Amino acid sequence: MIYFFIIAVLFFFIYLYDIGIFGIGKIYAITFILMLLVLTAGLSYRVGIDAMRYSEDFVYEPNLFELSTFDFAESKSDPLWIFFSSIFRTMSDNFMYLHLVHAIIINSCIFYFIYKYSTKPFTCITIYFLSFYLFFNFETLRESLAVAVFLFSYKSLRDKKWLKYYTISIIVFFIHSSASFVFFIPLLIRIMQIKNWIPIVLIGGGIFILGRNINE
Repeated sequence: MIYFFIIAVLFFFIYLYDIGIFGIGKIYAITFILMLLVLTAGLSYRVGIDAMRYSEDFVYEPNLFELSTFDFAESKSDPLWIFFSSIFRTMSDNFMYLHLVHAIIINSCIFYFIYKYSTKPFTCITIYFLSFYLFFNFETLRESLAVAVFLFSYKSLRDKKWLKYYTISIIVFFIHSSASFVFFIPLLIRIMQIKNWIPIVLIGGGIFILGRNINE
C-alpha cells in the first residue's frame, strides 16, 4: 500500500539525513517525498468524505464568466475559494484538476516552511504525514489552503512587519472566514507578553480547524 511505502521512505530519510550526517542529495530527497505526497493526494479517486462532497458540488460552482452574476452572499464558501474553484470550473467539470493543484499548493507551502525553518525536515514531514496529511488533503480542503497561505505570514509576525502580516491575514480570511482569529494573534502576543508565541498560533489553528464544523 502506498501509505506504508511513504512511511518506510520517510523513516529511511530520517535515518539518513536527520539522524545521520549524510548531506548529499537532501533537497532531492525532500522533492521526491513532496512529489509522492502530491500525486498520492491529487490523483486519488473518491477518498475522504469532504473531498467527495466537494467533487459532487463542483459542477454547481460558477465559472469565471459567471462570477459577475454570482450571489456570493448565498454561498456557503468564501470569495477567494469560489474564485479559486471557478478557475478550474472554467476549464473542466472534472474536480480532479482542482484537487491536484490544491495538493501541489498546500504541500509545497508546508514543505517549504519545514525546509526553511526546521533542522530536522524529514522528522517534521513524517509528523505532518502521520497527523495532518489525510486531513488537509482529503477533508478540510478550504481550511488547509488557508493554513498553507498563512504559513507565509510567519516571518512577518516574527519580524513585526504588520502590513505584510495583515495583508496575508486578509487573504486567508477571504479563503475561509473561520480564520478571523489570525487578526488577533499579534494583540494576544503583546498583551500576554509571550516570548514563545508558537503555541498561540497552534491553538488558534486548532480553533480554526474546529470552527469548520460550526460553519458547515
